[in-house]
Amino acid sequence: MNANSRSDVWLKAAVIGSVWGASEIVLGSFLHNLRIPFSGNLLAGIGIIIMIAGHRIWPEKGLFWRAGLICAAMKTLSPSPFIFGPMVAIFMQSVLMQIGVLLGGRKTAGYLIGGGLAMAWNLVQRIMTALLVYGLSIVELYQSLVDYLYNNIAFPVSGYWTPVAVLFGLFFIGGTAAAIAGIFISRKAAAGKNRLSPEFSDILPEQFGSIDRSQHGFSIYRLAGIMILLFGGLYVLYAYPIYISIIYVAGFITVITLYDKRLIRRFVYKPGFWVGFVLITTLTGLFLGGEQGNPAFTVDGLKIGIEMNLRAIVVIAGFGAVSVQLRNPVLISWFENKRMKHVFSAIRISFQTIPYIIAMIPKGRAWKNPVTVLSGMIGQMDGYLEMMKKEERKRNTVFIITGKRGTGKTTAVRKIVARLHTGGYKVAGIMQPEYVTGGKRAGYYVENAASGDRMLLCLRNESSVYRSPVQFLFYDEAVVFGKSALSAANSNGADIVVIDEIGPLELDEKGWADAIGTLRSQRNGTMIWTVREKLIDDIVKKWNVDDYVVFDINYTDADTIAEQIEKRIG
Repeated sequence: MNANSRSDVWLKAAVIGSVWGASEIVLGSFLHNLRIPFSGNLLAGIGIIIMIAGHRIWPEKGLFWRAGLICAAMKTLSPSPFIFGPMVAIFMQSVLMQIGVLLGGRKTAGYLIGGGLAMAWNLVQRIMTALLVYGLSIVELYQSLVDYLYNNIAFPVSGYWTPVAVLFGLFFIGGTAAAIAGIFISRKAAAGKNRLSPEFSDILPEQFGSIDRSQHGFSIYRLAGIMILLFGGLYVLYAYPIYISIIYVAGFITVITLYDKRLIRRFVYKPGFWVGFVLITTLTGLFLGGEQGNPAFTVDGLKIGIEMNLRAIVVIAGFGAVSVQLRNPVLISWFENKRMKHVFSAIRISFQTIPYIIAMIPKGRAWKNPVTVLSGMIGQMDGYLEMMKKEERKRNTVFIITGKRGTGKTTAVRKIVARLHTGGYKVAGIMQPEYVTGGKRAGYYVENAASGDRMLLCLRNESSVYRSPVQFLFYDEAVVFGKSALSAANSNGADIVVIDEIGPLELDEKGWADAIGTLRSQRNGTMIWTVREKLIDDIVKKWNVDDYVVFDINYTDADTIAEQIEKRIG
């Protein structure tokens, strides 16, 4: 798969993931406020419908898991601090949907298998969550309850796995039903006239701007501290007496409350937690203290129940704090490299467009006819794709700073870069300020735009008779230094790459030509070039630049140019 096709499939996944994420945000809040039972399964069913419908529009390889990754990232927009579990569920549902299609093919059988597996993941994750939250004691409690039921109620079958298998089958059937609905709704959408209107697809409102670049409240050290407290708590609960565990959990709650009060409100203001606390403690007191299958209330069983609930507090609050840190923009930058550029480009565009998609989703009574609403949402996917493509092109603009020789192009670029650095943008690339001696320009430096480090690049060749590219003698070490600053390793994580300047040497396949070619083929993102006015046409033709904006510094000052660039890249 070449770079263009990878970018295209990620944009299609961004559309599906954004529509799925928008439905999670809109319907999730609605179902939560109404306290509708099995709301998680309803949301999973809608996710299956959207995935299948999107895949029937664009039957691309790897589309499902990519859409799931985008949708999982959208959960960071949720006001709830507890997003880790839902993010895992969404991504695993998309992976299982992908596996189903691999097993059954890109047809009805594959969709049915994938839908069933995706829905069944809800049961698997609940079991895994219970094990994580309550520990292995929950298995003992489950076995005791099953033994009690088998001893007192006549069942035609037995075994600890039987109830789990029955539930798995019910979930799988629910998933296949959602898959059938997805096929039906996609056909209805294809036959309908629900398309994004042109006036909306041409404009992406600026108020839906960019991801917040501030790092307030985020810290790698804070994340490490949370992880230490979390796993330290699990160790204390395992290795020490119950009274020490209670003291540790009390301190843990105090720290977490200072970190984010919302994380503790999950316990204090949630009647469901206290009902579960009493129920777990009572059941363990009855079933884990005496003989298996014969309930008898004991102090040992009571202690086990209290320890399980203490563990639940530590795990739920701890992972809630971890979920808050998942919003950390610094963490995202760690993963931004050449192989991940399409991922983060798609995620950024999804963050940019999802408020608009949410605004387009019908609210309230319109959901009395969910088939019509969902077919309308799916029918707009082609329009959303065009909107995202326009946004991607806008973010991949080359800004050309031009002017005649000696008019201050490099000076203007240095001012622009300084302003972008101040605004929190990561800038990579090179600038070539003059080397002046005796009041005359004797050569040029090459300066790393990210670090400010510089080396003497070239000196005037005094023996040169003709004005030509060979009038300067270049230092090999400085050329290597400049190419390193332009390399993928140093530029792919940047918001903007600066190349000052591109001229006759590059047109003659010398200078920075090979580095420019590599950047153009491997990197999506904004670039700033300085180019002499008479060379612009040749240079944009040589590197196939379709989307570019020219600023002549004789007519536009550096601050105005920087402001225009900031508006364009968000």
